[in-house]
Amino acid sequence: MFSSLWRSPLHERLKLFLWKVAHDCLLFGARLSRIFGNVIGKCHLCNEEGEDSASHFFSRCSITRSLWLQSKWNVRVDLIPLSSGAEVVSWILNPNVVGDVISPSDCKEFSLYASVLYHSLWFFRNDAFHNNVQWTLTEMKKRIENQFMGFWKVLVRLDAGGEERAIVVHRWTHPRPGRIRINVDYATKDN
Repeated sequence: MFSSLWRSPLHERLKLFLWKVAHDCLLFGARLSRIFGNVIGKCHLCNEEGEDSASHFFSRCSITRSLWLQSKWNVRVDLIPLSSGAEVVSWILNPNVVGDVISPSDCKEFSLYASVLYHSLWFFRNDAFHNNVQWTLTEMKKRIENQFMGFWKVLVRLDAGGEERAIVVHRWTHPRPGRIRINVDYATKDN
């Protein structure tokens, strides 16, 4: 799964996010509860008590379900057995394993959309948690669609052999012998 992830045409930021998802590195209340023993809080998207967990976030949250139902694929994500981050990433990279909902020609578009949707939901969740900002469903949908279209236009141009001089696509590579490469992704308070 990880070699498929790193070879995928997704943007590096989305790949890193999916890697974190697959390794259960996102700091939901349920994960913090396992580490520190504190109480699992509410979902910061739908405000359901005791549901700040990966399984709720990826498939059971009413916001997640609603956004998936409003997508081009009209996916009932709550009916797909996604019990771990690795299963979520596997489904995103190979959506036809679950059923015939996605046509083979739509797989790349679906994978990009799913990655953008979950990455954006993580942003909305953290914005609510850290800044007390509550996004409306309409605002979320618009932002997800805008981000998806930005990534999709670049992907389509690159697939068509178009020359992208303004866009530099960085790829993860092994470091030279005797060297260590450290890749990071970070967020700041104002961004």
